[in-house]
This record gives sequence, structure tokens and C-alpha cells, in this order.
Amino acid sequence: MYTVEFSHDKVTVVTLDQEDDFNDVEVILTEDGTVFISQHDDQWDSTDMILLSYQQLLDIAASLQSTEGMFRLKVRDD
Repeated sequence: MYTVEFSHDKVTVVTLDQEDDFNDVEVILTEDGTVFISQHDDQWDSTDMILLSYQQLLDIAASLQSTEGMFRLKVRDD
């Protein structure tokens, strides 16, 4: 299950583990193409965050349907 929230300068997606084995993951996509991914760590009582580009996020999504190898994703401007 996940939620999507739009605001004037970002989109926030929160995905919840349906088996309740892992904490929620929050993905924030900003209007300048920056992507923040964060997840709270109960053991250390901290939040881990990584920062990547929108292109890297698209690469990760595309890789889920890829075979082994090296690829370059080209995004079409429609």
C-alpha cells in the first residue's frame, strides 16, 4: 500500500510494508529533479536518507524488468 501527496514544489510517496516487517519508506520528488528516499531505523532511533537524481530513480524502476547487463535508459519527451 502507498500514499501520494502533491504540493506546489514536490510529490511525496509513502510506501508501507504490507507484511509489517519493514518501516515505511518515504520518497520525495522535488520540482528540480532531486529525489530523497528515507526510512526510520527503530534500532538506532534515526532516519536514514539517501539523495539521488530523478534519472537514477528511473534507472532503478527500469532495472526491475531488465536482464543482467549494462543499460542506458533514454527518457522520451512526449
